Amino acid sequence: MFSCDECYEMRQPHTAKCPACGKDTFVGRIEGISSVWVCSNCKERVISAGGYPQGCHNEKEYSLVIEKPADKQKWVSLADILKKNVLDTRKYFAHTSTLEIRLRTEACVEVYHAWLAADIPCEMGPQLLRDYPRILDCPYR
Repeated sequence: MFSCDECYEMRQPHTAKCPACGKDTFVGRIEGISSVWVCSNCKERVISAGGYPQGCHNEKEYSLVIEKPADKQKWVSLADILKKNVLDTRKYFAHTSTLEIRLRTEACVEVYHAWLAADIPCEMGPQLLRDYPRILDCPYR
């Protein structure tokens, strides 16, 4: 598993000697899970089959906590984000004022951003930000 710092450093473009023309114009970068090399001189191009998994795209689950919505529009937005109907969503809050859900890393961040965009107050569990401190504004996610 890569840390945020390791992932960021690895994804910065780097230069090497081109195997086709021999000049130091072979620029490599990581895209998704593949290494992509392109020579700016002779246009030689090499793409790896993969092997650079992003640590933040793992199967580990993290928690999100949300408080009971105050108005009807937020109930609708919450149900839409959870891909449930409003009545089922209300049942989650039948005996409590908060709801904790656990989602895989990537889904957790997506739902968190969706709730914030819908003006639904929520909190992300602290473990996700300890494991991936830059995940909320990562340009490579």
